[in-house]
Amino acid sequence: MQPDEELFTRQLPTDRFREQTDPVLQLEEINVNFDGFQALTNLSLQIGVGELRLA
Repeated sequence: MQPDEELFTRQLPTDRFREQTDPVLQLEEINVNFDGFQALTNLSLQIGVGELRLA
C-alpha cells in the first residue's frame, strides 16, 4: 500500500520493537446476550500490528 491509498496505515518508529504476533487488540471469550438471544458465543480474536484500519 502507498500513503495516498485510502486504507494505508503508517508504521510508527516504536513498531520495530513489536513482534509480528504481538496483538494490538485481543478479545477472549466474549458473550453477548439480548433478552435471551445469544448474539455472540465465546468470540475470541486478535488484531496485530498494521491489521487494523479505519475508513
